[in-house]
Amino acid sequence: MKKSIYLLLILILSYCTVIPGIDTIDGKSAKKKLIDAASAIDRIGYTLIGSPVSAALAKALNTMLVPVFISISDGKYYDKASVEDCVSKVNSIQGLILSGAVTIPFCDVKEAAFIDIGPMDLIEGNNAKVNKDLALLLTIVGLSAPAPTTGTGVGTGTGTGTGTGVGTGTGTSSITPTITSFSPTSGIVGTTVTISGNNFSSTIANNSVQFNGTTATVVAAGSSSLTVTVPSAATTGRITVTVAGQTAVTSTATFTIVSPTALTLGTTFLSGTLAAGAKQYYTFSATSGKFYSVYWDDGFQGSGTYTLDVLVRVLKADGVSTYKTFTDSGYYFDSTTTGIFEATETGTVYVEVAGYSITSSGTFGVRAAESASIATLTQTTTNSLFSIACPGNSTTTCIAVGNNGTIVKTTDGGTNWTTLTSGTVNNLTSISCPTSAICYVTGVTGVILKSTDTGATWTALTSGVTSNLVGISCPDTTTCYAVGVAGVIRKTIDGSTWSAVTSNTINSLNYVHCSSTNNCLAVGSSGTITKTADGATFSLQTSNTTSALNGIFAADLSTYIATSAVFSSSGHRFTTNGGSTWSTYYMSSRNGLGAITCNGGAITNCTAVGSNGTILRTNSGTNGWSINYSTSTQTLWGVACPSSTTCFIVGESGRTLKLTQ
Repeated sequence: MKKSIYLLLILILSYCTVIPGIDTIDGKSAKKKLIDAASAIDRIGYTLIGSPVSAALAKALNTMLVPVFISISDGKYYDKASVEDCVSKVNSIQGLILSGAVTIPFCDVKEAAFIDIGPMDLIEGNNAKVNKDLALLLTIVGLSAPAPTTGTGVGTGTGTGTGTGVGTGTGTSSITPTITSFSPTSGIVGTTVTISGNNFSSTIANNSVQFNGTTATVVAAGSSSLTVTVPSAATTGRITVTVAGQTAVTSTATFTIVSPTALTLGTTFLSGTLAAGAKQYYTFSATSGKFYSVYWDDGFQGSGTYTLDVLVRVLKADGVSTYKTFTDSGYYFDSTTTGIFEATETGTVYVEVAGYSITSSGTFGVRAAESASIATLTQTTTNSLFSIACPGNSTTTCIAVGNNGTIVKTTDGGTNWTTLTSGTVNNLTSISCPTSAICYVTGVTGVILKSTDTGATWTALTSGVTSNLVGISCPDTTTCYAVGVAGVIRKTIDGSTWSAVTSNTINSLNYVHCSSTNNCLAVGSSGTITKTADGATFSLQTSNTTSALNGIFAADLSTYIATSAVFSSSGHRFTTNGGSTWSTYYMSSRNGLGAITCNGGAITNCTAVGSNGTILRTNSGTNGWSINYSTSTQTLWGVACPSSTTCFIVGESGRTLKLTQ
């Protein structure tokens, strides 16, 4: 800035080398006097009259009997009228401070000044006018605030120590900024940080903020507060604030750049701990166009081992733009619209976890998952389809059954479906295929059908009942269990004749699954779970729920999952001790669930479907369930997964979907 005023005086000199009547001042040429003034200013510093101001500058300007008008940016001169008009406009903008080659608003003159100080001003003590004109000059070239400040120095001129007179003493200006604090004290790239202090500029462009040397973006500014975002490539270190390009101040405290914890997609919860007022960050990589979900387990949901209720934000790679903000429990979601987001760019995704209140502290769990790809297949029927099986775990051949005796089949992985002749118009409810050729089907009014040629032809079997049969499971080619209303259970051991088995319940049974010929479980209304361990007699289990149960999967002799038709805090059930005790099983969705199946006979790679187009999937067993994105909003009734990466799903109005992962 000293160089700027020095150049200014030289330019003044270049324009005024010949001034009638004042070619010499006190025996010195005008040129010599201005050079002396510039030299004095260089030594003394830039202060305004009464603060005190450089006497050399005041005297040099006061001896000029003609107006001074210059432009130090382009070296051109302007007539008095245009410059005076420009200066008038600039002067009307309170708080304006310019530096460098900044264009003055409302006029084309850059860093122009018009000064007209007469000899009588100082003689008559007209300090106000001198002070105003010099303040304007210095303001335009970026050397001072637009109004004089109160100094504390001792002057030797006519002014007082409070900065209202003309003196040659030294004073103290109050424009030096200070940083008193900043919050938060740590964060990722893109974190919004509020810097508190004094003597900042209210004009955003006049403030420069750096995080350990990396320039940040200032988004809001006031005299005592700056709001900035942590820049990319920032590293841990101190914060520096520079105001109007003149004065820099550095914080005493360090801002810490947080390194987020990596999340592995599709795994179970990763535990975290929060202190009051703090935040934790996690990250994973996303692919543009794919769908993702983020879950957390807090003090009110899930396993019950966590103590902290939290708020969660899912952020893009810039650390600012938001994919999702969650203010409710995130262990489960209502639908894909609330629980899933589509990545709009390939790259880093941040998960920010904060306490529900500023005083919240404790432990929590967090995880993320990528949705499988869900394709809608061509429908061949508008009748609802209730169940599907893929004989011999084929990924190309599957058979689905539904209303009005409907049976449809694909042999090309779901691209095309054909309608098979079932021989009945009764609703068909469930299908089980123990081999690639043999399949059994149940239906209303006691219907049981059998095919030995992968569904090409069907034979009606005598079930021995006329009540509705709604579920069937065949652990081998000749052994099957069929269940239905009023606790009915029918069994065959030769694949042809059926006999009654005692269920020990009169509640309707909705589904049955067997892990072996003797180990089977059936579920139904009012939380009914009944089990056989010998294939002859079923005994009731204490399920600890009254919710209707629609699906059951028996992994082995001890581990079972039952799904509820209606969401509740005690809906889905789970046991690992053969059914001696059943506990709540959380599956990441508030929607009711119907069918459930697990590939490979273990609760590791599993899929469940239900109301509102819900598709849940886990590749990591317990607490790894995530909701998958599909465009379906219809109820889904049946699911078959012939491999760990392929599932076929059927539902209301003939809806047919294919899941691949």
